[in-house]
Amino acid sequence: MRSLIILAALATAALPGIAQAADASCLTAGELASVSTYAMPSVINGAAQGCASALPAEAFLRRDGGQLANRYAERRNAAWPGAKAVLLRIAANGDAGRADMVRTLPDASLRPLIDGLISQQIEQKIPAARCSSISRALQLLAPLPADNTAELIALALGLTSNTSTRKLGPLTLCPA
Repeated sequence: MRSLIILAALATAALPGIAQAADASCLTAGELASVSTYAMPSVINGAAQGCASALPAEAFLRRDGGQLANRYAERRNAAWPGAKAVLLRIAANGDAGRADMVRTLPDASLRPLIDGLISQQIEQKIPAARCSSISRALQLLAPLPADNTAELIALALGLTSNTSTRKLGPLTLCPA
């Protein structure tokens, strides 16, 4: 469960500018699930890159991570409107120029930019000591449909947030 929480926290923190979301209105479980669904393929790919030298060739992430990312990618289009809405709220909480830039970029330009930033952030921030646990967590999640995995990540984030302030790092989570 700890690896799932680490992976979920990395996935959520990987969205550009998410740290500025502390003062934005709270994020619902559905919004977290949309972000998780959209981000998972990039998170898996970033983890595979970041863990490549730390894992043996037979590790799930190295062996089957690409297939899992591709399977989860099938749900990305459906999750994009919700993930984009969260991204726009986060951008609006920062400076107006950044919000306008995000709002005016066509999805065909914005999505690859977001995907690359997520993968890069995961690759750079993933602790090598956690790679085998993350690989194992992904192996356990692999049989689940993408929607169930996203809901589970949202639930894990909610369960690990500070219950008195509903905070998970800089994010404020809506009451369940």
